Amino acid sequence: MTAQVWPAERFFWAGLDAPGVRAGVLPAGLAPVLQDELPISVDEVHAVGVPVEGGQLLVCAARREDLSGLPDGVLSLRSDTVPDGLGSVSPEMLVGEFEPRLLRRERSQRSMLLAASILLCSGLISVGLLRRAAQLSEHAGAATEATATVLKEATRAGTQDALRKELEVLSASTKPNQPLTPSDASITLAGLLSAWPQGVECDASAVSISARTITLNLSVEGDARPLLAALKAPAGWSLDEPRLSTTAGVTRVTLSLRRNEEARR
Repeated sequence: MTAQVWPAERFFWAGLDAPGVRAGVLPAGLAPVLQDELPISVDEVHAVGVPVEGGQLLVCAARREDLSGLPDGVLSLRSDTVPDGLGSVSPEMLVGEFEPRLLRRERSQRSMLLAASILLCSGLISVGLLRRAAQLSEHAGAATEATATVLKEATRAGTQDALRKELEVLSASTKPNQPLTPSDASITLAGLLSAWPQGVECDASAVSISARTITLNLSVEGDARPLLAALKAPAGWSLDEPRLSTTAGVTRVTLSLRRNEEARR
């Protein structure tokens, strides 16, 4: 494996106006321009260019038959000098179709190794994403099942039981010896329970209570008019017009109660 250096007289030299052209084998579009600088046909030479100052391209060409006669162990070929006025860097001639087979094989092996590495990394990433997706799907299924169980139990318990539990939680969170204020949510719930109609079956899906408002989302099998007729607002509260929607024989009722101005004072 050797590097050879030929005298500059064995090459053909030219300086072409070719801004932006990269170093390497001369582009085919510049072959007619180079032909004007050669004493032989451009098809008989292998030309390589390297950019120099001023947007110029230093072109060095050698006869193809001379390059074809190089021993297999030669890995590099350059000129010993560069003609005056054409730059100071002699381009590497053994590129493109005359690239040594050993270098070409090593480059091919590097490319294959890189491709295999990319493929392996992609596979590992895909496996990781699939496992993560499976875990998320499992967690989502468990969450959905838990939500369905909670909703089922809440529906089975009934509206009044749900309200009583909410009242117990709020009462337990009150500090000892601390008097309840008129805006306390537990007092509001107690008043609502005291005014709740007896003998009317319905299910509560959501209860929202604040100092000034109460919002109930209820579900009633069939006609909701008996519930609405029996339901009365607790003292100090007024009942807004209910919102109804019926689907598959189930009437969903949204009730909104508001604290009266006098009660807030």
